Amino acid sequence: MEGAKLPLELLDAIVDEISASTRDDPTSKTCLLNCALVCRSMYTRASGHTYSAVSVVSGTERNSEVNQILAKKLEKLHLIFEKNGALAQRVRTFTLDVCFADTILAIDPFKFLNNPHLPLILDQLSSISAFEWISHIRPFPWNAFSLQIRQAISALLQRPSLISMSLCAIQNVPVNLILNNGNLKHLFLKHIDIYNPEDHELPLTLFPCDSLRLASHVSHNSAETVFRLLLSSPYMFSQLRVLRVWMRRSDEVSAAWAVMKSAASALETLDIEDMSHFQCKHIISRYILAEEYCLNLQDPTMIPGPVDIGSLPSLTHFSVNCLIASGDGVVFPMGIYGILNSGSSPSRIEDVKITIDWIDCVPGTELRKFSEEPGWTALDDVLSGAKFSSLQKVSLTLKMGYGWRTTQTSGDNPPQRIIALKDKIQSLVAKLLPQTSRRLNRKVYVNLLIYRSRYALDTE
Repeated sequence: MEGAKLPLELLDAIVDEISASTRDDPTSKTCLLNCALVCRSMYTRASGHTYSAVSVVSGTERNSEVNQILAKKLEKLHLIFEKNGALAQRVRTFTLDVCFADTILAIDPFKFLNNPHLPLILDQLSSISAFEWISHIRPFPWNAFSLQIRQAISALLQRPSLISMSLCAIQNVPVNLILNNGNLKHLFLKHIDIYNPEDHELPLTLFPCDSLRLASHVSHNSAETVFRLLLSSPYMFSQLRVLRVWMRRSDEVSAAWAVMKSAASALETLDIEDMSHFQCKHIISRYILAEEYCLNLQDPTMIPGPVDIGSLPSLTHFSVNCLIASGDGVVFPMGIYGILNSGSSPSRIEDVKITIDWIDCVPGTELRKFSEEPGWTALDDVLSGAKFSSLQKVSLTLKMGYGWRTTQTSGDNPPQRIIALKDKIQSLVAKLLPQTSRRLNRKVYVNLLIYRSRYALDTE
């Protein structure tokens, strides 16, 4: 007697649910692999999920073996796709996470620089939606790769299905390589520099696309690249809704502001992932004593003006992260105050998230960081004022790294003196932003994290 047959839609739903439940643990695909062995119907759906995201990782150790590892992985992946071409068509995200070691010295260029399998793999990814290239150790020159690899990447980045591109640590990337796909929506650039090539080896169709309009952009140490992109495609950021940037130097600040102005009518989320310890040019004298903060207006670590976030009418979410070391000579990152207090236009920001990480704290300096630090009063005045009439929530995450010895039994758990110190600090941070806390419909949340830092000395 033949058993009852389940509808295909139900089988698909079962496989989809299994895939969703293992998404947080990419290494655990056993359930999906078992599903693929049940029957032909489940195989199609399960294999699609199994190969939807493919990562080729060489490792980050700087030795010649990483190139051999990478070559073997590419060869195996090519063989899989050769035996079952349908699997390559199911790949949606393809990641190359590589460490080139000393490949640039031509120790063994055929393992990667002229790898015969990589172009063949890329050619088969007909339905790709996201491409990620991550380089470790140092930036790697685009022109070091073989013509076949460069052409395969160029063709891949022109696929109509591609909507997300991430490039990390590559030198001399042709500008049109980024601009030629009008369907691209998400662009991540880290340690990238570009140029206008006279490269006749690239496909003839490789030209800037006037229809390119990004929805999100991440820029880390790629300020010059951003300026060149704007020069080549002035409207590519005009519909940008999410911007995540580093603002550690004046050129990064200027590039970020150029993008903000281009996206002024659409930008909803601004995330300054690293503001380092920027000082602010325009500081009200009643907050900061001149003899304590002698600021040089030519200091490249200052935020250049004008940066008027009030001129961004759609901006509702603002977050900033600062990392401070004792050698910086800065207790409070006044750049936060500078950004939020910039310009005279009222802001529509509803949510402000501020993270400050003091990485090498010394016991006994807590009062200066909080109750004796005038920067908190300046910030409180801004956030409680009329400029932020739409503000509903302020979240402070304060990280403080201390040094202490560990044992086999204690691990990284803090000793009693650090636990007692945390209680003292908790009482200090509870008093931050009092005016903002008293405003109706405006909540302030403070999260204090004490951790063991490798940068901090054990003062016991």
